[in-house]
Amino acid sequence: EFGLAWSNGPSGIKQIWFGRISAQGAVIGSHLQVSDAAEGAWYPSMLWTGSEFGLTWWQAEGSYRQVHLARISEAGTILGSSAGVGIMETSGFPPFIGWGGGEFLVCTSDGTAQTCARLSGEGSPISSAIDLSSLGYVPSRLVWNGSIFGQSWQAMVDENSEILLGALDPGMWGPGWRGRGPGASARSPPRSWRRADRAGGSTQGTTPWRTRPT
Repeated sequence: EFGLAWSNGPSGIKQIWFGRISAQGAVIGSHLQVSDAAEGAWYPSMLWTGSEFGLTWWQAEGSYRQVHLARISEAGTILGSSAGVGIMETSGFPPFIGWGGGEFLVCTSDGTAQTCARLSGEGSPISSAIDLSSLGYVPSRLVWNGSIFGQSWQAMVDENSEILLGALDPGMWGPGWRGRGPGASARSPPRSWRRADRAGGSTQGTTPWRTRPT
């Protein structure tokens, strides 16, 4: 079956919702309201850990936006805090969530810098948010290759909008390397990881991107 998360609600005060859909496309059970934000919640990002769903979003709280994390069981019930765990403030792009090594990693950006936070499998913060201000400003989805996270992102380099690629282990941000797209304006890089099934096959990451003519 599939898990689906979205933002919806009346009069502009939207909330985060979760639903389950069978492999045949039929709705399973009732929709679950995950957030309870007085000023609204938007931009869910969700993954499957192998035993439950991890769901993150940001919601308005006064003059700033707070990133939240909720854990949802296979049966579609909230695990732990009913309103989600508040992780860090943000003022720009939606958050992305990764899972690996028994931990969650949540990253967001204010338009000029990235910030990431590590959380335990139970959703508790492990350390304070990591400032990645030198590594670009438009984060993409995170993937886990069995030992480290990989992430690609968009940044201005030498007056070109380029796609950068970096590795993040559970404790520190590792060296990044850059790959220029087939035009001077590359953007929105999704990130995937592929492992060869055959014996002796290599393990590799792939980084596709979109470009527009210049």
